[in-house]
Amino acid sequence: MKVFLDTNVLASGIATRGLCSELLECVIHDHELPTCQPVLRELEGVLIEKLRLPEAVVAGFLALLKAEGTIVESRKNPSIRIKDSDDIPILACAIAGKADVFVTGE
Repeated sequence: MKVFLDTNVLASGIATRGLCSELLECVIHDHELPTCQPVLRELEGVLIEKLRLPEAVVAGFLALLKAEGTIVESRKNPSIRIKDSDDIPILACAIAGKADVFVTGE
């Protein structure tokens, strides 16, 4: 199954122990993880600037996601209509990656 994890789920998965970290571990080991550069860029900023994780830890986590996941190209999709238009590129990535499941904390 292809499981697309939104930035907030990935950030929680690395920064805390709990449901998001268990989900992340399960997806990495048992499923496909499509992701995209917009998510990885946003995640890097959240982990370094907001959560103040060491850059080496963040770099290692991003490398793991790139190695274990599949990077898909974000496509502009004007037919997507959602409340927060800033999230359209992320949802477009999930669609482009043919995700079966889209997991977000929002």
